[in-house]
Amino acid sequence: MKPLLLPPLLFLPLLLPSPAPEAVSAVRTASFAGGEPATFSVDPRHSNVFFRTKHVGVSYFYGRFNRITGELEYDPDSREPGSIFVSIESASVDTNDASRDKHLRSGDFFSAKEYPAIEFESTSVAVEGEDLAVTGKLTFHGVTKEVSCTVRPTGAGEALGAYRIGFETELEIDMREFGVSFVKKNPGAVGPEVLLRISLECTRN
Repeated sequence: MKPLLLPPLLFLPLLLPSPAPEAVSAVRTASFAGGEPATFSVDPRHSNVFFRTKHVGVSYFYGRFNRITGELEYDPDSREPGSIFVSIESASVDTNDASRDKHLRSGDFFSAKEYPAIEFESTSVAVEGEDLAVTGKLTFHGVTKEVSCTVRPTGAGEALGAYRIGFETELEIDMREFGVSFVKKNPGAVGPEVLLRISLECTRN
């Protein structure tokens, strides 16, 4: 995914644990039976997508997307990689300002009505040391391009009644390459580069 952000304090609530019906102790590590990749679904309540871009060439601006879904195939024991698919609802953009969010959803930026999803689908996943080297197709604003990123496993184990695995990655894109008109017509106003920071928590199906 070369892969739009707000003050760091805005994200503080996201670092706090989500409410749960009962207290949860430390995640229990467990052997993963099967010996081959199994299917996991992205847990949207515990996954996050943040973005960062430069505003008028002066400061970094932060935002997030509130709705993300996806599936992946992975074996935490053998670390045998499979496939990764992630879909982000473009209309769920959140910069803590309703007027700005409306502008971002418009034809100047995301064209959210016409292109409701930002999607990534892997074409190649390989183990590189402790990480995964992932290449795939990123579709944004109706344009599909090949991107590559390093995906870092962050943990795996039984918790909240399910086997869970975690990953994080960063990806930088150039909005001009995806046909974002505002950036093309107003050079220097925003971007054009955007850094995406993605954290996924996935549960075994």
